[in-house]
Amino acid sequence: MTSKILLNIFQTKSDVAPGLRFGTAAMLICLLVILGYQLITPVKVRIERKVETSGEVLRKRLPTINSLIAFQAKLSLNKEQVTRLNDLSRKEKAQLKPVEGEITEIRKRFESDSKETERTMTLADLQRLATNISAPSKVKREIEVRFSIEAWRVLREEQRLVARQIFSGAKESGY
Repeated sequence: MTSKILLNIFQTKSDVAPGLRFGTAAMLICLLVILGYQLITPVKVRIERKVETSGEVLRKRLPTINSLIAFQAKLSLNKEQVTRLNDLSRKEKAQLKPVEGEITEIRKRFESDSKETERTMTLADLQRLATNISAPSKVKREIEVRFSIEAWRVLREEQRLVARQIFSGAKESGY
């Protein structure tokens, strides 16, 4: 009689599909509920990238005033040209000083905020910081471009050709 009862117990368990028992069915139901919840709920974080073109996309950047002064021997600059370039360099530094100070101040605020362990940075905070530093960076680049154009005008045509050769080769070699 005991063997008949044991036999009946084993037979009832084997009637259920071998891979689909109560635990497996419960796990599948939980996975379906979680998947459904994930599909129904909206995405909480959505990162949008707004990429602005860099100066590298431009055909060619003009060399900076300091670069031209550094290569004055190769460019065969005369004293008058060097004097004009030095004057332009001083004017450029004078105009860049407040802008660079503003950029440095924004960076310091960002670094001091990020050092605090209790405070966490939200995405909105990061976007605000990026917006704050974007405007002075654009102004700085505009000043640099304007003075590079003025410095380029100081050179004679043959010096411009030599400068193009020097700086196109220098950029390829990692200058």
